[in-house]
Amino acid sequence: MTPIARLLRQGVGLRYAATQNTKDVNEAYFVVHEVMTDAFARTGDRDRDLGSSLACALVRRSRKLANAAAIV
Repeated sequence: MTPIARLLRQGVGLRYAATQNTKDVNEAYFVVHEVMTDAFARTGDRDRDLGSSLACALVRRSRKLANAAAIV
């Protein structure tokens, strides 16, 4: 299996995990898209599990949303 195919296989699980975390399908898919796009750009780096990348992206996203809510 190619590195791209291995990344794509993780998509379903990432979307499920993100949806469970955000409780918002649109937001979850946006975050997963960010993680997958970054992974595709770095396919030459190494073959990796994207779970930790998703967790970091969700934390960054929630911080951004919290900061935006504090400004308003």
